[in-house]
Amino acid sequence: VKQQRLKHDSLRGAKRLFHIVSKIGTSCPWMKSADSEEMLELVRSGIDEFRSDLFSYKCFLPADSDKSCDSIVKKKLGNTKKNIASGLGNILFHVLMLEMMCRREFEFSPSELWQLMSEKVEK
Repeated sequence: VKQQRLKHDSLRGAKRLFHIVSKIGTSCPWMKSADSEEMLELVRSGIDEFRSDLFSYKCFLPADSDKSCDSIVKKKLGNTKKNIASGLGNILFHVLMLEMMCRREFEFSPSELWQLMSEKVEK
């Protein structure tokens, strides 16, 4: 069975991410049957993995290097930024899927849950 690509190429940033989460959350059989506890475990494991990788990423931060190392440092830093974005993207994706599952399980409307979360963060 050939997987259908999500049609989100014209979207950017947060809108693109929310579109992907929405489509996967409503079309993926596992996501339809999974619950918040399962997703919370994925969030935790993603954070644990990112935590262990973060130390190695910091090793590639440019220190007081000489000019002959600049191109190597820039290449490593570019890869490090991609790896950090990838790790954070995994965590954020799982958190957004957890949010979707909590809405489903506890019968929140999207606006109601986001309003309550905003109020919590503002305190």
